[in-house]
Amino acid sequence: MHLTIRRIYTALMVLLLGFAVYSVAATQWLQTDLTALLPQEERPDVLLQAADRAVEAQLNTQVVLLAGSADAEKAFQTASEIAALWRKSQVFAAVDSSVSPDLEAVRADVRRLGLAVLPPEQRQLLFEEPKRYFQERAEAAVNPFAAPSPLPLEQDWLGFGRFVTERAQPQSRLQWNADNGMLFTEDDSGKTWVWLRGKLPETNNLANGSDNLLPLLQQSRELAAKNGVETLSAGGAVFAAASKADAERESKLMSTAGLLLTFALLLWVFRSARVFWLTLPLAAGMLAGLAAALLVFGEVHILTIVIGTSLVGMLVDFPLHWLAPSVFGTAAHRYALSDGPGWQAEPAMRHVLPTFAVSLLITVAGYAFLWFTPLPVLRQTAVFSGFALLGAFGATVLWLPPLFARYQAKSVPFTGLVERLYSLSARMKIRLHRRGWWLVGGILLAVGLWRSNWHDDIRQWVNMPPAMLAEAQKIGELSGTDFGSRYLVVEAGSEDELLRKNAEVGRALQPLAAQQKLAGIQSLDQWLLPAAEQQKLQNRLRELAKLPENWQPMREIGVPRQTVRNALNQA
Repeated sequence: MHLTIRRIYTALMVLLLGFAVYSVAATQWLQTDLTALLPQEERPDVLLQAADRAVEAQLNTQVVLLAGSADAEKAFQTASEIAALWRKSQVFAAVDSSVSPDLEAVRADVRRLGLAVLPPEQRQLLFEEPKRYFQERAEAAVNPFAAPSPLPLEQDWLGFGRFVTERAQPQSRLQWNADNGMLFTEDDSGKTWVWLRGKLPETNNLANGSDNLLPLLQQSRELAAKNGVETLSAGGAVFAAASKADAERESKLMSTAGLLLTFALLLWVFRSARVFWLTLPLAAGMLAGLAAALLVFGEVHILTIVIGTSLVGMLVDFPLHWLAPSVFGTAAHRYALSDGPGWQAEPAMRHVLPTFAVSLLITVAGYAFLWFTPLPVLRQTAVFSGFALLGAFGATVLWLPPLFARYQAKSVPFTGLVERLYSLSARMKIRLHRRGWWLVGGILLAVGLWRSNWHDDIRQWVNMPPAMLAEAQKIGELSGTDFGSRYLVVEAGSEDELLRKNAEVGRALQPLAAQQKLAGIQSLDQWLLPAAEQQKLQNRLRELAKLPENWQPMREIGVPRQTVRNALNQA
């Protein structure tokens, strides 16, 4: 019967091993997304999740690097060299180091969009003070220092094209170098920062980051440093890759240190190479926990793995409690565990098995209660840890006794000291009795509650590297973009209704902006007019075409009357 159970357990562990190897090799089994830590009821609805995915699809696939130097030519040259390095690495699906716009296509878009993006203050002038609008347009047309327009004067007599580009990026500080096509920014100190953008392949596992991304960025920094150029980098994939690398490094460090220290202590105490068989319960426990988590959730969060490393000590508790009496138990106790002289494996296991079963039941029940918590990572920890303990228990009870059948305990110098400590603890128990234990427990509980510090904040799970965060903030300042902004999602049945609802939300937020609780508001309705508003503006332009006195300033600078009338009718 015992042999049959052992064979069934062994076959089960082989199956779990095969499943775990397949899952790791063939699926995206490791989760590093921090939003996965949010409680299920606190997660956004389907619409917000779709919005998040749309934002992430743009941001998390892009890596931005800035090369900065007081010598502009050196900054441009270094950026070109880094771009060549990126293309050669094949980490990115595309590398944008220069922009060569199709000016004719841009002008065609500007002509088509001009009326649809006209700012509200300009629309108000056309309706209420049209002569003032054309006066300002005439002055801008003859002023060589006026804001440039992507359209020549003969293609934009009404001046609508002036507002398209400035409304598309109202806060952008990026400039275009016509000589090399590169984008750059000049900071307050006069330093030139040249922009590069790399786009990762869509098939890349963004949550885990590219394994080659961080080494490539390090090469880029070294190349820039040789030229005396500074670099800044940011991107969702950069943070994800750094988080993954840190988590893996911490997990490996904790696991390795725990194993080395544990087995160094075991070798010192038991003085036998057989103690390395105690790794079997540890390996079986970790395998069972990982396989169970993959079966239940389909993936495992990196924090579950990190938390699971704390089980190293717990998973060797069963074999240690079974083996420790061979060295530290009194002579009478050792002989009581066997049918013959000395400590023997099978009788010792039968002796401790009831205690092990009760301990296992209590500990697994404690982990099982974590299943009812709202945090997904704690539910994963419950499954991982509970099944890890079951796996370790099975390996201890079924595998270890045959492996230690001929084990002979060796005496250690401090055995006497341990027995004296055991005797001292027994006397303390007798003196304390029941009331004494209540007193000690009450004191410890009071001290624990006094020193406790309770938090329910997911930010405790996040440790953003300060250097990377500082670089992202610096890039935000140089670009004029606030990476810390938040958004609201507005839903409507049609495009026009969506624009109207956006405007309503914007008006509702204006009091917060007036109180400086919001630095600013950007919304689609600020850029594009609803079709009804466009039609209303078109009708007004037709009216103005019949009222030449309103656009008299254009005639005064030499624009023929028919030219202005045609422009108004065409618009």
